Amino acid sequence: MAFQDKVIWTEGMFLRPQHMQQHDRYIDSQFRERNRLLQRYGWGVKTLSVDENLLGQGTFSITKCSGVLADGTLFHVGSAFGYPLTLSLNESIQDQKVYLCLPVVLPGSDEAELDENPESLTRYLKKEVEVRDSNLGQGKLARLNTGGLRFKLLLEDNITSDYSRIAMTHIQEVAGDGAIVLDEAFIPPCIDISVAAPITQALSEAIGLLNHRAEALAGRLSKNSRTSTSEVADFLLLQLVNRYIACLQHWQHAENVHPELVFVDMVSMASEIATFTRKEKRLIDLPVYQHDDLRVSFSRLMGDIRQSLSMVFEQTAVALELQERNYGVKVAPIHDRRLLEDATFILAIKADWPKETVASRIPSAVKAGGVEQLRELVNLQLPGIRLVAMPMAPRQIPYNAGYTYFQMEKSAENWSHLRKSGGFAFHFSGEIPGLQLEFWAIKE
Repeated sequence: MAFQDKVIWTEGMFLRPQHMQQHDRYIDSQFRERNRLLQRYGWGVKTLSVDENLLGQGTFSITKCSGVLADGTLFHVGSAFGYPLTLSLNESIQDQKVYLCLPVVLPGSDEAELDENPESLTRYLKKEVEVRDSNLGQGKLARLNTGGLRFKLLLEDNITSDYSRIAMTHIQEVAGDGAIVLDEAFIPPCIDISVAAPITQALSEAIGLLNHRAEALAGRLSKNSRTSTSEVADFLLLQLVNRYIACLQHWQHAENVHPELVFVDMVSMASEIATFTRKEKRLIDLPVYQHDDLRVSFSRLMGDIRQSLSMVFEQTAVALELQERNYGVKVAPIHDRRLLEDATFILAIKADWPKETVASRIPSAVKAGGVEQLRELVNLQLPGIRLVAMPMAPRQIPYNAGYTYFQMEKSAENWSHLRKSGGFAFHFSGEIPGLQLEFWAIKE
C-alpha cells in the first residue's frame, strides 16, 4: 500500500522529512515481511527474567526481556537494558495474563512525540541524545533526535486493538499480604525453549522415560541370542526409542531451540510409539501446536507420551526353568497359576537324532504330567499329557536350529491335576543321546 511504497529518488529533488520517513517505512516493511515468510512462528520471547523480590510487594517488574513481537518488532526491555517496566497489582486481580504491549503504527497517525504521557498511542518516544562521530578518530559529538519504543505492561482486560502484544506471565492471584502468585505452568510464546521451564522439564522427562524403556527392551532382548519373530516388534520399538533419545538429547543441549522443533519431534515420537502401545495402533487425537498457547500443546502431548511409555509390555512367551531331579525326571515349577488357564505350553527338544526321529519317537519316550502325578503315570504306564509334534517353531519363541517343537495337548483330566500341582514333571525313558530341552508358555 502507498503508506509503505518505495521512495523514487531523483537528482535535484527537494528533500523533506517525509522522504526519509517513507524510506524508513519501506525498508521496515520489507524486512518484516521477509522475516515473516522465512520462518513460521518467528515471534516470541528470547530471554525473560522478573524481579522476584518485587513480586512479594505486589509489583510485577521485568528485569530482562528480549524477543520479537508478532508484527516483527525486535525488543530489549527491562532494567538490565535501561528500560524498566513495572506493573503494580492489587488484591482484586486474579486469573489474568500480563502482556508486553507496543502501540501499532497506523497510516496517517503520528509515530513519535515528545510527551511521556503513558496513555499515548504513538509508537516512539522522541528524545535527544549525543552521538559521537566514530569515523577518523575525531570524536566529535552531535545532538540527534532518536525514537525509543514506547512499551508498557498491561493486564489482558485493559488491552485494545491499538497494541501489538505478547504475553509475559499469568497471574493466579494477589494474596492477602499483597504478594503476587504466578502460574508456574504458564509458557509465554517463545523462540527459545530456555525461557520455558515446563518445556525443558517435559523434554527431560521424555528422555528419562525413553531411557528407562530402552534399558528394559535391551535387557529383555539380550537374554536371548536367538531372534524370534515375536521379538521383531521389540527390536523395532527399541530402534524407535534409541532414535528419539538421540533427537531429544540434541534439543536438550542445543542453543536457540524453537519450541516447534521440539514439538514436532515429540509428537512424531508419540505417534510412532502408538503403533506398539495403543489398541487402535495409532494416535487418534493428535495434539496441535499452538504458538500462543504452548502450555495446552505440550501438556496434552506429554500426557500421551507418559501413557505410552509407562505401559507395561507383557512378554507373550515365558521361558520356564527345567530343574533336574533323580532318575531322569525334570520338573518345571509354575509360579504364575494363570498360565495354566491362559497359555499354550511348548516343549522344545534337541537330540543327536534326525529331526524326523525326534518327532516320531519322543512322544512315546516321554511321560508328562503334574509333579505329584508323574510316579503313577510311569509305574502304571498311563499316557499322561500327550505331546504333539509341530511342523515349525511357534513364532512367539526364539528359533534355534536343530530343535523340534511339541505342543502339550490340554485335556480336562490332566489339567485338573495340574491345577492342584506345583508344576510340570517329565520323565524320559531309555537313552536319548545329546538331549537338550526348553520349556515355554505362550500367553494367548
